[in-house]
Amino acid sequence: MTQQVDQFPENSTKEKKHKFNDDYEVISIKEMVNMTIEVLESKTVFRAALVSSVRAFHDAVIKEEEMDSVRQEMKEMSERMERMEQMLLSLGASLPEKRDQSAVA
Repeated sequence: MTQQVDQFPENSTKEKKHKFNDDYEVISIKEMVNMTIEVLESKTVFRAALVSSVRAFHDAVIKEEEMDSVRQEMKEMSERMERMEQMLLSLGASLPEKRDQSAVA
């Protein structure tokens, strides 16, 4: 007996465009959830495969979000370091990498 998902918030029942590598594919989340329920309720090897895939994709999405956050933090830290270097130089400081370059020259 397959359950059907009939109740989604109003904005989730509409077809949405999801971006995949600069292409857009129109998908119905309700339809995808219903198909997923059918596979998960089946007594087939596809059930285990789907469970493994969903877990793997979920982990990948979480890791990608974490990486995006780390990249943003690194960008902000790099910008902050650049401002700090400029401030030090404006105060007459000599940065170690600048001293090393002038010693070689």
